[in-house]
Amino acid sequence: MAFARTSRQSANKYEIEIHINSLNTFYSFLSTQVMNINKEADVLVATYPDAVDHIVAKRRELLRAVEKLDGMVKERNLQLDQNEQLLDYHSNFRELMTWATEFLARMCNPELSRDLHEATTVYSRHSLLHGEMKEREADFTKFEELGQELIDQGHYMSDDIKEKISSLAHR
Repeated sequence: MAFARTSRQSANKYEIEIHINSLNTFYSFLSTQVMNINKEADVLVATYPDAVDHIVAKRRELLRAVEKLDGMVKERNLQLDQNEQLLDYHSNFRELMTWATEFLARMCNPELSRDLHEATTVYSRHSLLHGEMKEREADFTKFEELGQELIDQGHYMSDDIKEKISSLAHR
């Protein structure tokens, strides 16, 4: 399914990727610093054996903080992945809704034929519309399947996704 992204969405995604890259770089820097602090703690334990309890306690405190930070980073990455999926999903929704609205407008155009030639023209036009509708049917099915997959994965915006599926189905 080839869904077009607006330039604003692309710019937002690009800005988010830059922000993510800078955060990942900072996180790598912090990880390096933690390793260095652990090495220094080993040296301090060897140098000051009477302060072993205090050094070990501070090391545990540091490791707990790093574990908490790891959890926060993983949670943030999961949410960013879900946000990217949702951005793509909303883009697909807008495109399909636009197509459906335009299609309905073309289809509902009242045409009464007065002779055989006009009736043939109307029939041809309706055949073309029917073919176009059949072509897009796969896009609608894929949209619904992707939405259901996001819901099954426990996406935090599941209610919004259900609403999009429902409103498109009723279109």
